[in-house]
Amino acid sequence: MQNPATFFPDTNWPAQKAPPKASLVPLNQAQHAGELTLNVVEFIHWLAFPLGFYVAHYIFVEAPVLATYLNGDTSRVFFLMLGLMCQVMGGICGIQMHMYEGWQVTPFRNLLELPPTAKEPLPPTPAEVDETRVINYNNAWLRAVAYHILFTFQTLGLSFFSLGVFGYTPEMKALLGMSVAVALVWRRKPQLSEAEPKWLWRFFCERTVNGVTYPIMPLSVWLFVMFMANTLVNLWAYKEFFGPDIAAVWPPSLLPWLAPLKSEWWAVLAPLIVAAGGFIEGYFVETSFDQRMHGLAVIIMLMGVGLHYPMYWHMVQSASAMVGV
Repeated sequence: MQNPATFFPDTNWPAQKAPPKASLVPLNQAQHAGELTLNVVEFIHWLAFPLGFYVAHYIFVEAPVLATYLNGDTSRVFFLMLGLMCQVMGGICGIQMHMYEGWQVTPFRNLLELPPTAKEPLPPTPAEVDETRVINYNNAWLRAVAYHILFTFQTLGLSFFSLGVFGYTPEMKALLGMSVAVALVWRRKPQLSEAEPKWLWRFFCERTVNGVTYPIMPLSVWLFVMFMANTLVNLWAYKEFFGPDIAAVWPPSLLPWLAPLKSEWWAVLAPLIVAAGGFIEGYFVETSFDQRMHGLAVIIMLMGVGLHYPMYWHMVQSASAMVGV
């Protein structure tokens, strides 16, 4: 029981994946959990790092130019880069969870609920023990820890970017300070699944598929609310920072049926695409347990991250052209 050299799966090479877990069989998802699919999903996850590093490097190299959009303050450019890096590096906790799981998204079981507990003093049955084995189900407590770290990094990343755009105002400092406090030292309860009223939070904490209700978003209400508050401020920051540059070059004849939407609001497309990928993974993948959809969700997130490069690139080109004039 103490052997640190016992792995899952017990193979020599990372590309050698475990057979589909038992919990996928009754869901008719075992056929989609083959080695090729799982290796592609793993590869796509790792792509987020070189892509994010590339965009961050570009921001670093062009910091003096980008600072012209921020009253010449290069320290605020640092927070633009830090915001992106926080969001990219936050994904490492998800990768750690997926490696533990053998890169298979399956139903979860919580080891902390295994009897004997205060609620159930009797010893566990063999069936209950089997449900906690990683070869059969994924670990719900590990998932909750990974979600907390992931949303901590995402919340701080959003706050850092907003601070870079709006500057060191009392409001931005307060938002960042509250984000840090809620993520690191504030109460972990109630969780979304425990919050009242149930009708308000049900969408965020569970989804029913084929008559079975699965828990989603194992987060505290406090962290979730702080994440949403930062999201709203962040979308406004994207519009304020990238919007004028996009509006200056947006052809009036492009997508005329969207004319009522001011062109500067297209700046929020990048963070919304990232959010869409995360929503698909958290809401649909972790309740349908389709490994192919898992890969698609991460591809969508990568598209959102990658879209930052042309947005920053065009701002640099616009500033350089103005200097040339």
